[in-house]
Amino acid sequence: MMNRTETEPQIITGKIPVVSKLAYGLGDASTTLLRIVIMTYLTFFYTDVAKLDPLAVGTMMLVTQIVNLVSAPVIGVLVDRTHTKRGQSRPWFLGVAVPLGIFGALCFCTPNLSPAWRLAFAYLTYNGYNIANNALHIPLGSILPNMSTDPNERLSANSWRMNLGQCAGALSALITVPLVTWIGQGNEPRGYFGTACLYGAFAVACTLFCYFAIHENVMPEDQAKAEGKTQRQKGSLKHDLAGLKYNLPLYLLLIVDFMNAMFTTISNSGLMYYLKYQVHNVALMPTVSVLSYLAIIVIAAVPTLNKRFTKRVLFIFGLLSIIIGRVVMIAFPSSVIALYIGMIITGLALGFGTALVYTMVADCIDYGEYRTGARSSGLTYSLSSMLEGIATGVGAALVGYVLKWGGYDANLTDQSSSAMTAIHAVFLYIPIACCAVSLIALCFYKLDHKLPEVNKVLAERHADQSAAIAAE
Repeated sequence: MMNRTETEPQIITGKIPVVSKLAYGLGDASTTLLRIVIMTYLTFFYTDVAKLDPLAVGTMMLVTQIVNLVSAPVIGVLVDRTHTKRGQSRPWFLGVAVPLGIFGALCFCTPNLSPAWRLAFAYLTYNGYNIANNALHIPLGSILPNMSTDPNERLSANSWRMNLGQCAGALSALITVPLVTWIGQGNEPRGYFGTACLYGAFAVACTLFCYFAIHENVMPEDQAKAEGKTQRQKGSLKHDLAGLKYNLPLYLLLIVDFMNAMFTTISNSGLMYYLKYQVHNVALMPTVSVLSYLAIIVIAAVPTLNKRFTKRVLFIFGLLSIIIGRVVMIAFPSSVIALYIGMIITGLALGFGTALVYTMVADCIDYGEYRTGARSSGLTYSLSSMLEGIATGVGAALVGYVLKWGGYDANLTDQSSSAMTAIHAVFLYIPIACCAVSLIALCFYKLDHKLPEVNKVLAERHADQSAAIAAE
């Protein structure tokens, strides 16, 4: 019997090593600092620091997502085609680490150029960041089903990912404004760029740690190729797409994933405007925004709660709670206490969706294999990443368009009533609509009760494949 080496992976259905879970969590943390600062501050940076027109910024955010329509599925297909001695998803971590850090930092660079050239530079750097983010996000998602076939271990690993990602997000919320002030010393462009450079360096370090610490437990056909026992049948796009057939739970979940990304982008972008013009206290930004990361408490509890309640029920409860939190803020728009109460409720409630969405996608991948025999992890997660990217762009564009429609003027201390209505729409009303759409989609999601049968059938198939390989 061969000893396990890096070039001879084994198929393990049990425990995932703690160091691998830690690395998986830091993989999410590596992008979270950049992603959160981009979602929360980039629109504000473009309009109030770089002095770009809100309509131009909104259009840029929307247009750049066309690149996601191409890059995400291409990267997903390439991940499914990646078969190396070091794994399928893992090599991508090594290749994308440095580009992600560089482009993430350059998003907050304001060159001394004309407005038109500054806008062109923003197009270039934001596109570069989106592509690099896809090239990490998709393999990071697709590697989860290959780390273990045990649903509980997957949920545990995903909890590590979400918890560490939330910790990184909380850290970003707490330190971004103070860092910008300290580094900039009155120079906002320098402050934002210096802060983004620090976050970019952190992203590079964590992504490289992911590469060295995570090991994939590849599927039997890939193990067979690695050991030279059989030749893996060449895949095709048609074969990959087969795994998406008859997969209604996946399509419903992609709708939820899209709306979640829209919610996060719009509400995060709107918070800065809400604090500046409704509450008139931007200094509250660190303490208010960090409340979103109370989700960590719920994320840690979800594996235990999932033993009593289905993923669908927990997700729905979280969405309803978010709506309640927003309603509290709508009822008392000028109350700082209501703002904090609403953000506490929202922060805790966000933990349900954050902890569950990627494990539910992994369930859908299993279901697709169960129905069709085709397992398309990379392509599935690329669809998720593509839709999240599009949602981020659409959400950011919507913020710019709504502000422009309301007559927002960054040079005014007090905004007009129509501009205030636009700010309320961005921070309060549109996020509620996003939650409502997700609730409707989840009403039709019925996969949880089918999972025992799915797991049983797949376990039997994998055992038969392993036995056939051993016989050779």
